[in-house]
Amino acid sequence: MKVTLLFSAYREGKGVGETVRKLSEYAQKSLREYEIEIIGIDDGSNDGTYEALVEASKKYGIIAEKNPVNMGQGAAFRRGFARASGEVIITMDSDLSYPIGDIPKLLAKIEEGYDLVLTSPFTRESRMENAPFIRLFLSKVGSLIYSVTVGARISCYTGAFRAYRAGMAKKLEFRENRFGAQVEIIWLANRLGYRIAEVPSILSVRKREDRGSSFKVVKGIIEHLRLLAVLVIRDLKGKIGMERLVK
Repeated sequence: MKVTLLFSAYREGKGVGETVRKLSEYAQKSLREYEIEIIGIDDGSNDGTYEALVEASKKYGIIAEKNPVNMGQGAAFRRGFARASGEVIITMDSDLSYPIGDIPKLLAKIEEGYDLVLTSPFTRESRMENAPFIRLFLSKVGSLIYSVTVGARISCYTGAFRAYRAGMAKKLEFRENRFGAQVEIIWLANRLGYRIAEVPSILSVRKREDRGSSFKVVKGIIEHLRLLAVLVIRDLKGKIGMERLVK
């Protein structure tokens, strides 16, 4: 089976080469039974991130792609889905904030027949490291609210580390370009009847992310509320449309 490892990077010029090295070495050592393709998407950086990806492609044979401007992780993954040739696509953050050693757990669930496999730091067997209380609190509250709106019993909606059947990923016409794409994808997959699973994992928050301002927290809350409103409206429009067809 061919597996695509896909990550997006924004202003990670100094560290993206190390990301590629870790992925390549892990694939050679621990994923030998699979044919591995690695795709790195630069999301419109101006610090040499794309150039670093190009250099990494020469050394490790990865595919380097670039968004013309900073559009968000959702837009980067959309580009990656279109470029991927694997039967399974595994997405992740460029800083590898979740352990890549959990990739076999994701693939095992895909092989069980699931279409979308998520990772969560909120189950009993998992945890978050270096996470400030406010981030932990907002993440859990947000997941509870999304569970009601989306209709899927999932403990983490916004994590990027997940596995997709490529056929499903390429069919999903998600509209969100930033972190909201992760939620919208689950919403779409659930509405379309795809099988979704969740596995425990560990999320390690980088210290520089730990220093977020109150403004960023408020901005994040507003974005979540906007996304919730968008999904509710789309659900209502869908129901109205079906009622008209029945009539």
